[in-house]
Amino acid sequence: MPVSSNTPSLSGAGPIPDIYTPDDNFAERVPCVLLLDGSASMNDGDKIGLLNAALAAFHLDLMADPVAAVSVRTKIIRFGDEAAESILDWCEAPLFHPPTLIGRGRTPLGSGLAMAMQDIAEEKASLRARGINIRRPWLFVLTDGTPTDNWEAAAARCRAAQERDAFLLWPIGVGPDANFEVLKQLTPDGFALEVEETRFRDLFRWLSDSMRATGPAAPASGSPALETAPDDLFIVRD
Repeated sequence: MPVSSNTPSLSGAGPIPDIYTPDDNFAERVPCVLLLDGSASMNDGDKIGLLNAALAAFHLDLMADPVAAVSVRTKIIRFGDEAAESILDWCEAPLFHPPTLIGRGRTPLGSGLAMAMQDIAEEKASLRARGINIRRPWLFVLTDGTPTDNWEAAAARCRAAQERDAFLLWPIGVGPDANFEVLKQLTPDGFALEVEETRFRDLFRWLSDSMRATGPAAPASGSPALETAPDDLFIVRD
């Protein structure tokens, strides 16, 4: 998993208690934001239904691992209609109730990126204030189309933040109609990944496996974690 080299292994996590209390959990955290397209085009071919099923399976995958269940801290943001909205606030797996996304409206990617960056910065500050160690957050962007708002400034901020190791961003386009020229502008390395909606389950299994990884830290480039993905999961656009 690509994380900062000066970050220790996940620690402080024990068996999941019957009654989970976040305030009593001092395990090292891995923040993960899922920034998901909820525009009308996601209804085509039941992409939205397949995405919802994959989110539910992602939750079960995290719960199946006692370390990941209390260490991976997830937030879900939907960008659809006219602006982005939080549909799952920061939580660990025991409090993760998979939301049901709807496909409606436009594709305000810029709004979603701005919200995600602010939420990541605030969450890092909050965890550090509690004395909790954190790994570099992941920002997972998934879309099937072209942004309908002013996204360029947010994309520039994303690139600058990644240069500072503020987070690691994965730009995922659904099918060949996604705007990969836009997605490639979200990372300093200028890459994007294409996945078919029929592989959403495999995509989120790869994500949960990567989030659970506790091996030595890897460089900031996206390639180390990509090496753990099934050979036919992604088409790399660069």
